[in-house]
Amino acid sequence: MVKEVIFDFDGTVADSFDIIMSIFSKFKCDLGLDNFGEKEIKIYRTKGVEEILKNSKVSMLKINKIIGEMRKEANETMLKARPFDGIISILREMKKRGLTLGIMSTNGEKTINKFLEINKIKAFDYVIGKGSLLGKDKVIKSILRKRKLKTDEVLYIGDEVRDIKACKKLGIKIVAVTWGFNTKSILEENNPDYLVDSPKEILGVF
Repeated sequence: MVKEVIFDFDGTVADSFDIIMSIFSKFKCDLGLDNFGEKEIKIYRTKGVEEILKNSKVSMLKINKIIGEMRKEANETMLKARPFDGIISILREMKKRGLTLGIMSTNGEKTINKFLEINKIKAFDYVIGKGSLLGKDKVIKSILRKRKLKTDEVLYIGDEVRDIKACKKLGIKIVAVTWGFNTKSILEENNPDYLVDSPKEILGVF
């Protein structure tokens, strides 16, 4: 029985795609992504992060350092983002049902908490921000360990292929949402447990 739901932040709760792409564009050369226009963005949305970065000549160590700089850049600009339509009411309903809700994100905790405060979202019990683009499974595993949760007591909700892969590695069920970064077709190809096109469909999972 699911007791706890972990949400990804960008592309799942926050409609921050344009903001994030703007930040990526600023750091594109540092990340080894010299070509980063509208054409490339459309292509990237059909791929996972691992595939995007595998052709980069930049080491993951350097990329993670750059991510730290990008997070600093996001501290102010992310405050312009807004929640996706319908997500707040779904969060409230989940709390009414007695679920514990958390956020796990590449974005920084300070930024996420400011976003939640500005948009008067009080549904989340905790926020965890980690800097790596990869290795989400390790972060999720640490959450399970610290919160003494079994894999069947947790549901993850995210918008990317890397979310699906991380959850499958751990044996956690995942709801993939189609309103975020990766396209519906690439999400379907990676076989999430559930695939939803709107926030209200999430409640049908329980």
